[in-house]
Amino acid sequence: MLVGIVGFVITAGAIIFTLATSQQSVPVNSLPVGDFHATSTETNHVLSPGESGTFKIRIQSLGGFDADVRFGLNYPVSGVRFEVTPSIAKVPKDGEVVVDATLKALKDAKPGNRNITFKIVTPTFFHTINGTVNIIGAGKVVIEIGNIQFTPKNVTVKKGTVITWSNLDSIIHTSTSDRGVWDSGDIFAQKSWSRMFDEIGIYEYHCKPHPFQTGSITVIG
Repeated sequence: MLVGIVGFVITAGAIIFTLATSQQSVPVNSLPVGDFHATSTETNHVLSPGESGTFKIRIQSLGGFDADVRFGLNYPVSGVRFEVTPSIAKVPKDGEVVVDATLKALKDAKPGNRNITFKIVTPTFFHTINGTVNIIGAGKVVIEIGNIQFTPKNVTVKKGTVITWSNLDSIIHTSTSDRGVWDSGDIFAQKSWSRMFDEIGIYEYHCKPHPFQTGSITVIG
């Protein structure tokens, strides 16, 4: 019997359906019946490098579903580690199970907001929970300019952080506040420019030669 796994990922605002198949034969009477519903107590995570956050994932049986499920990420997320206890959970028929999940930002994780998709897997299909993880910057943060874009585009930093824009492109760019708070002037190729952010607030900015090249900085206490 050919087993198919259907799921989806979200990239750049578009939903992409994926189908993976396996040639492994599975006895029909071993396949789980029904379905399950997965929810999380937290989907938008905010962490500093080296910090961990805990939350719970609830799995509810639907239509007589009675099987083991495993947990993971739908795709790797830079600077982030995901763990679930227990790593395999038994979902009772017409019941539910709640597991403890931990999301950790590694000490060398770069600041920025990332999309994250948690995956709950059975032998024949899986469901996903979409969320975000925002890594907070502090001290010194570098925003790279390359391919006519700021990376990370949106960043959250602590008050007093020095942000450096480093131009990796071969053309001139600027970092210019939308409200006139600052203007770097020309940042030539392979050069950089820095500014300290010591006031709490949200700052949106752009590149003068490329107005479509935008970014934002959120400063917290």
